[in-house]
Amino acid sequence: MKPTKTFLAALFLAVSYSICYSQPVLEWGDVYNTGGIWRGVRGDMTKDKYGNVFITGKSDSISGNVNIITLKYRNDGTKEWIRRYDYAGLSDVGQLIKLDRYGNIYVIGKVTVSAGNEDIIVLKYKPNGDLQWTRRLILVGTPSNQNDYCTGAVFDVITADSYMFVGVGMRQPSLWPPVFYHAVFKIDLNTSLFTATLDIPPVSSTQDRVYNKIAIDALGQVYVVGAGNGSFNGLVIKYTNNLALRWLRL
Repeated sequence: MKPTKTFLAALFLAVSYSICYSQPVLEWGDVYNTGGIWRGVRGDMTKDKYGNVFITGKSDSISGNVNIITLKYRNDGTKEWIRRYDYAGLSDVGQLIKLDRYGNIYVIGKVTVSAGNEDIIVLKYKPNGDLQWTRRLILVGTPSNQNDYCTGAVFDVITADSYMFVGVGMRQPSLWPPVFYHAVFKIDLNTSLFTATLDIPPVSSTQDRVYNKIAIDALGQVYVVGAGNGSFNGLVIKYTNNLALRWLRL
């Protein structure tokens, strides 16, 4: 082997070893004291283009109820603001956090309305932490005694973050076997008003469905992914940008 090639090979091995075995350096860390008797729990986190970090989750309070908590850290680790949200003095938790291109923060969480009734809620914060609006995602005509869960949230690619699609699974624990529904909400991020569509499985124990995730493609069409037919087969539902059903595959 020529000397130049030998040197390059040795340099490559040295750099590879350095990358593989170098120890990470802690830039900053912080411990947040919830002020209550239980520890706070992180639900989700994200960061913006400046390296600022946003975290949501749940945190107990002095009174004992559990709140949705949202924190913003600057890129140097300085805590800029903390916000707590309490819906009805029961148990609330932040599950997802999203940032739009304008720096607004959206927290998608679950609130306990009453015993056996949990709803999904969306909170919009301005970049300075001011709460702009809140919206519970409920549909008229669906049972109130159900446990809702979030299957995902995506910005609308067509309208430059003016709308958000949020998937909400609905489970009725009082029925056996349990019955699952799924709704997709299209939310106007300026007004918090929404339109929605609901998937209701056929009335048959062999057609029960479980919903896991939503996604959006480059054309703004929305997909719901899960399982059906007793959870043994894959389930994919496709909607248009206006939430008209295109097709359903099991």
